[in-house]
Amino acid sequence: MLSLLFRSSSIERRPRWVKLSSGARPSPTRATLTFFHQAEDDVPDYGIPWRFNAPAPVARNSYYGFADANVLKTRADIANKHLKDLINPLDQLPRFTDPAES
Repeated sequence: MLSLLFRSSSIERRPRWVKLSSGARPSPTRATLTFFHQAEDDVPDYGIPWRFNAPAPVARNSYYGFADANVLKTRADIANKHLKDLINPLDQLPRFTDPAES
């Protein structure tokens, strides 16, 4: 990240005297990048059918899903970035010194 400063000042009743100041400095930044990938290619099995509140008397090795194109295909790719400025908030306050203390 970049911290920017722009300042304009002038002296009263002296319109030709204008002072412009500007500056920039890089600020410490922490970047975090994450990536998540998930893919599935499944044929769902809905288990053994139930009959009268109990499992039906059927073969356990049979498929009891839908007959036509019952396929679950999923793909998820998620990327995320997080930038955090590490400047201390007290660094952004103006600092004044008392001439009597110097």
